[in-house]
Amino acid sequence: MTRTPTAPRGAPFWFTPHATTWWPDPSRRLHVATAPTKPRHRDGLISALAQELQFPGGAATSWDMLTDRLRDLSWLPCDDVVLIHRRIPQLPRGLLAGYFDVLIRAHSERLADAPKLCVVFPIDLWGEVTALAPPC
Repeated sequence: MTRTPTAPRGAPFWFTPHATTWWPDPSRRLHVATAPTKPRHRDGLISALAQELQFPGGAATSWDMLTDRLRDLSWLPCDDVVLIHRRIPQLPRGLLAGYFDVLIRAHSERLADAPKLCVVFPIDLWGEVTALAPPC
């Protein structure tokens, strides 16, 4: 099995064996964060991400605020932010669709001078993630 990731066109999602990170350019500075697997609810997910990504001023309180924070990420001293998912967060399907929409919007609407957001999942979750994620 190759360690080279698979990425759907236009999406911030990368799929790799065992959710390991793979980065083609070792000169890039990375901030690696891990998404929670059992956040209980939307606010728990947002709060955990705020902690992992060191949000200034604390957690966001809505999907729109989370999108805004993920579009920016300029407070992190890095070129790229890698958000690793070992599993899909255990949330109701509607909340997962909202979360994936946030990730896609943050990736596509990234501020010009902000670090690039890359979201990593294990390759065996390809079908489930692409079924839940809205079209790019």
